[in-house]
Amino acid sequence: MALQEFEQEFVAAWEGHLPPYFGRQAIETLFPGMISSKTVANLESKGEGPDGAYRLGGKVVYKRENFVRWLVDRGFHPRSTQDLLVASGQRRNAHGRG
Repeated sequence: MALQEFEQEFVAAWEGHLPPYFGRQAIETLFPGMISSKTVANLESKGEGPDGAYRLGGKVVYKRENFVRWLVDRGFHPRSTQDLLVASGQRRNAHGRG
């Protein structure tokens, strides 16, 4: 399924701020307020987690592109460019938070 323009912007913004690979424990730091590592673990146990996750030294590791695309596919994305900028920390929202 092709991504809409704002979804493409979301993917590009997050991919620009994330390491190529990251562990499950880093999810809450990398995606504050969007999704928890426990939620991802629960979804994985049901076969609904990101594609390509693997174990490295007993830890679950994700590839950046797969994880961000999975977020978009699950509906975790902003509805506008302004929301995208706030989510990526590039712009503050109307309440001065960002």
